[in-house]
Amino acid sequence: MAARVRGPAYLDIVTLAVCLMGLLGLISTFLEFKAGVLGIPRILFLLFLAMMCAPFYVALVRTPKFPFLFPPVVVIFLLFAIAAPHGVIYGTDPIFNFSFTDEIVRSGFWYPGTGNAFAHTYSFYPLGNVFMGYVILATGVPGTVAYLWIEPLLRLLALPATIFAIGRRLFSTRIAILGLFFYLGTASILFNTPVQQGMGIVFVGLSLLSLVMLTRSADKSAQRRAQVLFMLVAGGIVMTHHLSSYIFAGWLATLAVFMSRPRFRPAI
Repeated sequence: MAARVRGPAYLDIVTLAVCLMGLLGLISTFLEFKAGVLGIPRILFLLFLAMMCAPFYVALVRTPKFPFLFPPVVVIFLLFAIAAPHGVIYGTDPIFNFSFTDEIVRSGFWYPGTGNAFAHTYSFYPLGNVFMGYVILATGVPGTVAYLWIEPLLRLLALPATIFAIGRRLFSTRIAILGLFFYLGTASILFNTPVQQGMGIVFVGLSLLSLVMLTRSADKSAQRRAQVLFMLVAGGIVMTHHLSSYIFAGWLATLAVFMSRPRFRPAI
């Protein structure tokens, strides 16, 4: 009897099925949390998350098919909004971040130095909050509802594509997918929690991508466009989040020092 030949998408389909089972398990866990059930083992929650990332594991043996990567990316980026108890914002940083945005919504404009506690500090880095505030004003959606979704959706649209583009330009498609997996697989507030650095990381990613485009392009007009893009997104970092600005400035200073030495220049 001839051996059964499996199609090229067999592994992708199997991992997608594992991903969907993990998603169902995660939803059931969230429902238990929202119902006030305590004592759910953390290892179970982590197992469901690991199952959700199953389509990315294909990249360990070959390049996955892109449609099968969409479900885990979407769910992980929207995890905060999906899991939020009673549909409200929770956590210290998100609450004060929303407080600053709510002040913009109520006043109709940005005024630096307003707000209490962390919101006062956040008010000096207004770009992301001003954008979200005016989206809330333009749509008429309640602020607490819109705030849960605006920032995660923006990051969902920007970050996966940015990370993938950087990895593909520097390495290969398969390595780019693995890089995206490592980013998503590292516990962080930078891809679903509505905090200021969550918006700042979008500009950090775009600035890194513009630098890669600048160094990889031989066309002068393309280089000029990359330079303009870099200046815009670098300014976006400064106007969005303080710590991201400091880290990015330190990284640029270190890079400039290395680039000033001829023996390091070819390796960068």
